[in-house]
Amino acid sequence: MNRVDRKLRGGIAQAGAMANIPQVTRNGASGVGVGVASYRDENAISVGYSLMSDNGKHIIKTSVGLDTRGYNMVGAGYMYQW
Repeated sequence: MNRVDRKLRGGIAQAGAMANIPQVTRNGASGVGVGVASYRDENAISVGYSLMSDNGKHIIKTSVGLDTRGYNMVGAGYMYQW
C-alpha cells in the first residue's frame, strides 16, 4: 500500500508541475516553458509548449512531466476564445 501511495504522490506532483508551466499571451506567439512541483516528498519537473494563433482565438498547449519515481505524464489541450 505504501508503494501505491508514493506512486500517487508522484503523479500529483507531475500534475502540479504541468499546471505551473506558463503559456504564451501574445497573438501569433509560441513558447517553451518549464514547471516544477513537490507533493509530500515526491518531486516532478515538466516541459511544455504553447502556441497562440495570429488572431488570438486559438491556443494549443502540450506538456510532458517526469517524477522522482521515474514515471512520466503527458498532456495536451486546446482552447477557442472569443
